[in-house]
Amino acid sequence: MSDGQQLAATGAGGLTIAGVTIYTGWWMFAVAAGVVLAGILVTRMGFRRRQSVGEE
Repeated sequence: MSDGQQLAATGAGGLTIAGVTIYTGWWMFAVAAGVVLAGILVTRMGFRRRQSVGEE
């Protein structure tokens, strides 16, 4: 290759980064959703333990 020239960019690096980001993002989203649901259940069971449905 002569000086001043470069190989053509194929975009494989960008696709790899996008794929890893999407995979990691869904995994973290699932963990976050699980934490929120666990918090809702703990709040419901802990603070309203002795009350029935509709009781304030």
